[in-house]
Amino acid sequence: MLHTPAAHKAAQLIPAMSDEEYQSLKADINVNGQIEPIVLYEGKILDGRHRWQACQELEIKPRTKEWSGDGSPVAYVISQNLHRRHLTMSQQGAVALEANAMREAEERGKRRKSDGGKASGATRRGENEDVARLPQLQPAPKARDEVAAMFNVGARYIQDAKAIRKASPELFEQVKTGEKTIPQALRVIKGKPERGEILPVLFALGIGKALCTLSTIRDRYGDGETMLNSEEWKQYPRGSVDNFVLFVRDMTEGLNKLSKEIKGYKVRT
Repeated sequence: MLHTPAAHKAAQLIPAMSDEEYQSLKADINVNGQIEPIVLYEGKILDGRHRWQACQELEIKPRTKEWSGDGSPVAYVISQNLHRRHLTMSQQGAVALEANAMREAEERGKRRKSDGGKASGATRRGENEDVARLPQLQPAPKARDEVAAMFNVGARYIQDAKAIRKASPELFEQVKTGEKTIPQALRVIKGKPERGEILPVLFALGIGKALCTLSTIRDRYGDGETMLNSEEWKQYPRGSVDNFVLFVRDMTEGLNKLSKEIKGYKVRT
């Protein structure tokens, strides 16, 4: 069995496949063979770590190629995987945050190499110019906005992902793997119950209001004969079973208000 190269740090931006996704990929390679080559860079897998694993398990020799080195490894990984993997908006926000840090590191590395080369050249020429006086590179576009454009997510989503990672790295990983959305993670951080926890309470509250309504009818009229002789009942046309339905409907107006409250809860959260 071939030695498995480590995954490049840029490749690790993209969350690992779920077992279902991996098994589907493996089955496809088993039937159709490895269509896309695995891309290597600096002796590591830049793109295709799941393909490598599947080929190893199927005892197929992986096809590889070297990355050209043009542009950014981070941008390359994103372009190859963003739409292929169908990441959710929350996952994209989390990945974009990490991609932002890597892109900034790449730019810093380029600047150091550029400035270092100019300084050493000046020394060789015997010039005593201060390195600080050398022409400086123009500032790069704001990294957060640049990465947000690559992912097609709002800069605010990246900021939310940053807040989640700072408050709870574990929650951040759950967002990145798709176990939680950014709004869900923020609710956990803020101590708010999730909808799955609050809806049973609202349902119980609705049942309680319904029982209170029926109890009010019973307490007010005592029995059916008293209700039929009441002034409220007489306003409805006689001779139809629907009369009772209309009567109860008017008496249960509170339930309609509860429905609005539930809808309002969904909007607020």
